[in-house]
Amino acid sequence: MSKHGKSRLELFYMMSVGMYIPDFDTMKLFCAVSKSCKDALHALKINPNMEDTIHYRSIMTIKERQEFFKKELAFFEKTETLCGPFSMISKWPEADVLKYQLFSLYFDGAGSFELFSKIQPRITSLEYVSNGMFEGTDEMPLLKKFKAVFLPSPQDHTIAKIQKMVSGKGLKNLESFVVVCYDSVSKFFPLVKDCATAHPECKIGVLVKGSVGEADYMKFQPYAYVLTTSPEAMFYGVIEKELRVVLSKK
Repeated sequence: MSKHGKSRLELFYMMSVGMYIPDFDTMKLFCAVSKSCKDALHALKINPNMEDTIHYRSIMTIKERQEFFKKELAFFEKTETLCGPFSMISKWPEADVLKYQLFSLYFDGAGSFELFSKIQPRITSLEYVSNGMFEGTDEMPLLKKFKAVFLPSPQDHTIAKIQKMVSGKGLKNLESFVVVCYDSVSKFFPLVKDCATAHPECKIGVLVKGSVGEADYMKFQPYAYVLTTSPEAMFYGVIEKELRVVLSKK
């Protein structure tokens, strides 16, 4: 490998490490290691979204996280893909939001639906938690990853809206769709089946925070991978890493 090629590989590796740095103190230490480490972080085109980690959620108020988010973006000044919670982003001046080229969003139903509709065509990754309204449509031609987390006793109309979205022709690049649910897994079968029919190349996973009967398990098999975990398990953790590994092998 040439010296130039080795240098580019090293930069890519350090940029990848940068995406998993959990807090600013660790980031400062990483930057202090060498100029190459500092340059790698400043070269990132997507922000790590540190304010949304369990660490900062446990020690900061929402207002403090909002200020921290601005501090993070000021550091990652070359960000092109904005990664973060839509509820915070929608509180910014619209011009400050629209300057970003792409978006990777966590959406819990809070925020400006008008702004959401404007940036829909630029969303590449979307995680939705069903404790609020969902106004998304299939007008997301760049969307590659979609995750829908359904809390206990999900609303039928919310499932129907997401079903309409994932079966639409506007999702031209959907690569993975993950459903997280607590109960009544059978009610999500039409949603999963429609997505698989509309996007045969899409990798689909269903994570059930509870148990799944054999009949339901067999029904989902032609369309999705099904994993189970305890109802107390967190949304993020080993079980979801396992699910990502399973999906990557399909």
